[in-house]
Formats: sequence, C-alpha cells, structure tokens
Amino acid sequence: MYYYSISAYSMYLDKDLSPCSQFEKSNSENPMFSAFEPIVDLNRDMFAREILFRVNDFNNSHVIVLKELRARKETFMLFTRICQKAFNEAKVTGDIIHVNLEIQDLLNPSFLYFIDSILDSVWIKPSLINFELLETEKITSEVQKQVFTNLKILVKMWFLLSIDDLFSWYSTKRRVNNILLHGIDLHMVKIDGKFIQDAYIWSLYWYDSMLENVDINNIEWLSDYIEWLKSKDIKVLAEWIETENMLEFAKSLWAEYFQWYLFQNHTHKKLHII
Repeated sequence: MYYYSISAYSMYLDKDLSPCSQFEKSNSENPMFSAFEPIVDLNRDMFAREILFRVNDFNNSHVIVLKELRARKETFMLFTRICQKAFNEAKVTGDIIHVNLEIQDLLNPSFLYFIDSILDSVWIKPSLINFELLETEKITSEVQKQVFTNLKILVKMWFLLSIDDLFSWYSTKRRVNNILLHGIDLHMVKIDGKFIQDAYIWSLYWYDSMLENVDINNIEWLSDYIEWLKSKDIKVLAEWIETENMLEFAKSLWAEYFQWYLFQNHTHKKLHII
C-alpha cells in the first residue's frame, strides 16, 4: 500500500519539468540524499536525530530544489521518501527521528492515508517519529481547521509534534499559542538558529540586550519565554550551535537540547540515496 501511494501521487508530476523527476532518474551527477543530524541533551548525549534532505554534500543546492517544489506544491513525494527512510531507521536503531513537515504536505489529501500505510508496512512505535512543523507557510483561516484536525490525529496516533524554527518566518509565538489552545500537545519547540546566533551577538556587544525581532526583542524576555514553554512540559532546543561559547549562551537561556555543527561527527557521516 505504501509504494502504491507514492506511485499514485507521482502521476500528478510532470516527469520532464518537476525536480521530483530526479528521484526516478537517480542522477549520478546530482544525487539526492537523506542525512541524519544528531540532537543532544545537556550532557551531550544523543537524544534524537533529524533526517534532512540534501542534493549533495558540498553546497546548499537542496534549498533551490525545495523552493521549486514548494512553489509547485509538489513536496509530498519528497516527504514520503524521507518518511520511508526515517521509519526504517527508527525501526533498526530505536532512535527518535525528527521529520520535517510542510503545511502543504499536512493538507495533502493522501497525507493520513500515507501515514496509515507506512505504519502498516513498517511496524514501529509512532512515538519514535517526531514531526517538525516547518515555518515556511502561513496557516490561513481557510485551512486552519484542517491543519489542526490533522495535527490532532497525528498526536492521537502517538506521533510526536514539534515546532521548527521558532522566531523565523511564520513560526511565531502566535502559532505556538494557537496549537496549544486547540488542545494539541507539543513535544518540542526548536528556536531558529539564525535567531540564536543574533541573540548571542547582541549579548556580546549591546548592553541593553535588545533584539531585532517583533516576537521577542529582549534576551531576558526570551529566557522567560523558554521557561514558560518548559512549564508546559515542552522541550526547548537551540539550533545552530557552532562553538562552546554559543552552547553556554544557549544554556543560560534555559534551553536543554541543542543541534548543529558543534555536535556533528563528520568523520562518520552517513548519507543515504533516496
């Protein structure tokens, strides 16, 4: 059933024009990969891993592909391929795997059918999969009801749900509050890496600790907000941690989970063609 759902969806894609056609061609010059990035706790022990889509291992060309797929509303095939890798990895390792979830994929008519199908084909505990709701698309009033309905179904199926890149694009405090007000449990909130880096720089050079962000414009308010999230039993992760000093800064904000360059083991990096 799982493979049928992918094939059925592919008939909507233009084989010659769509970036997804690269999946079928398995382009050797520009292969598409899934890569796993560690998420660590305060002791630097691995807590989970995030599966990321990459076109290759040496530049950001995957960003262009994702932008084109979003514009054409054709991210769903990529989502299904990434999910297949994530579910299989969770089954083999028992690790919690984070999977990026676009709003347009959540609203796809085949979304819930696909989730049911992959659970039937890959027997794992749903709590090993953490869907990260991406910041790239606004939840409009026209789709809000369906978005929250599908999110509730995921949580009732025992999948984990997180907010990705808080304080970036459409990932705001308002989104967090709306999800909680609809009775949807959040497992984790990931604070945007660019925001964390900006906050760190401001803390070094500006004594008034003000930030250029409409959601949170003061480092003390940021720390208070993180404490409020944790009071709701929501785990808080700081992204884009590059140095020991940045790690200590993130800890001072009461973040308890961390991700990015400082914790990557490049000598044992695993890439998987998708």
